[in-house]
Amino acid sequence: MSDFDAIIKGIEKVAAKDPNMSIHSSGDLNLKSRAPYGIPTGLPLLDFQLGRPGLPAGKVIEYFGFEKSGKTTAALHAIAEAQHMGGAGLFIDSEMSFDRSRAEQCGVNTEINFAVGEADTIEGIFRQLEATAESLIATGWNKPFVVMVDSVTAVQSETNKNKEIGEEPRVGEDARVIRHGMRRLVSKFAEANMTVIFINHAISAIASGPFAPQSTSAGGHAIKFFASVRINFSSGSNIMKQVNGDKQRIGQKVFLRIEKLKGSPLVFPQLEQQLTNDTGFNYLQSLLDASVKSGLISISSDKKLYKLKTGEEQTVDFPKTGWKETVDGLGGPKKFYSMWMDWCINEGLILKWNEF
Repeated sequence: MSDFDAIIKGIEKVAAKDPNMSIHSSGDLNLKSRAPYGIPTGLPLLDFQLGRPGLPAGKVIEYFGFEKSGKTTAALHAIAEAQHMGGAGLFIDSEMSFDRSRAEQCGVNTEINFAVGEADTIEGIFRQLEATAESLIATGWNKPFVVMVDSVTAVQSETNKNKEIGEEPRVGEDARVIRHGMRRLVSKFAEANMTVIFINHAISAIASGPFAPQSTSAGGHAIKFFASVRINFSSGSNIMKQVNGDKQRIGQKVFLRIEKLKGSPLVFPQLEQQLTNDTGFNYLQSLLDASVKSGLISISSDKKLYKLKTGEEQTVDFPKTGWKETVDGLGGPKKFYSMWMDWCINEGLILKWNEF
């Protein structure tokens, strides 16, 4: 036995008696740091930029930005994707603004494997998260489960809530409660393979210099620290369409930037996505953009034809207006997404979450 093996044996003896510690080899499947699979974001172009098959199971995700930037819609898409994989979702509503019809527009089945919780305080949010994780562990749930909190900074701590209106709140109290909740629960999220998406507000950075970020997420640093993925959302211009001689707003452009991807040293460029009034994010357009970015689809020199690779020497040519028909002819958007994801993995463009 080597000196190193002897050291590990000594740690194992202590760990066997201590429920709060453990020792593993780097490839051990029991490691809580291991994300066993990914849950598609519902925005294929974002999945491609992540370089992984969606959001990691069992980890903390933060979607932050100013109002009307698509954060809630994007999280609903993730719940719909979890359901598509045979899993479920929970919407913890602290803003009392859950919209059932909007959730269904985004693909969420609101009748099966979906529930809405409400919370009036930060402590209430974290107690509900803890109860969910413990229930998943106790029942042996082994399917995707996405919880979205909308939003973590919409409510205050119980201490501040109990103060009279006009009475000065304790400085930093809300951030301290969030930090305590994250420290307590992050390992339970991992054990339950429960993906938690915190929707967070953006606040202006008052002391920021002219070339520094002008805004940041609210609620202190705890969510930033514990999040495996952080995505900044910002709204763009309206998308207009001519209807009966009049221009009507059918949606808006939204810009996304990955601010943090744990383990990646890359600086990510901003992505543009289309957010529509009636279906949420434009899945088909994002799928086309992702296919072009990855090289599965190329564009002819005159930019009139798209060429989809279907084999080593075979392609399917189609105009941009024929994209929906092409996808439908190949089995529909979800089947095409799986084909595209498999192609990206085979090409080494996307890694599974348990591969490093």
